[in-house]
Amino acid sequence: MPGPCAARRRPCSRGRCSATRSRAAARQWTEAVAARGMVDARFRVRRADGAWRLMAVRAAPLVGADGRIRKWVGLNVEVDEGAPPDPA
Repeated sequence: MPGPCAARRRPCSRGRCSATRSRAAARQWTEAVAARGMVDARFRVRRADGAWRLMAVRAAPLVGADGRIRKWVGLNVEVDEGAPPDPA
């Protein structure tokens, strides 16, 4: 089950696929859904103006009294300022 922003993640660039981070984030999301646990990932997302920004993402499931996940609560924080660039 891909996360809600899968279509906005950055494709390969600069000769090496920076989508590795995106695949890792998608894998973390899938594993968290299956395990009903936390998501803690970083990946690049395209803003409305077309610029790519590195985001730190954390999410956790809210579980009801019956043990079912009711919804996910998360936070996306832009971390580009001072962040090291993707490896070339």
